[in-house]
Amino acid sequence: MADSKSNTVVGKEQYEEARKNWLDTAKAAQQAKNEAKQKYDEANPGTPLVEWLLRRSPAFLKAYHAFGQAQVKFDEVYLEYDNAAAQAWIDARGAERERRWYKDEDGTPFLIILP
Repeated sequence: MADSKSNTVVGKEQYEEARKNWLDTAKAAQQAKNEAKQKYDEANPGTPLVEWLLRRSPAFLKAYHAFGQAQVKFDEVYLEYDNAAAQAWIDARGAERERRWYKDEDGTPFLIILP
């Protein structure tokens, strides 16, 4: 149980760091999108915005690529953190229950967990 608690603490720190990084890259991507949209409006190229962004705005592409990477990292860390927290909860619940071993007619042992 101590291991799952320490994993939860470490996981929470990693989760907070990944969440902050994800939010920062989301803000940077949104800012890059707004700047690219402004340039698109000024240029009035006659092509669709998405096509223009892909061809003419490397800053937008880099920002959204970084955002995608941060999203993937955040998802991975969140799942690890969530699993560690769930395991800590399961361990705590398991420690509260009374376990009794019995044997059936064949002599096979089985476990009864009482709340």
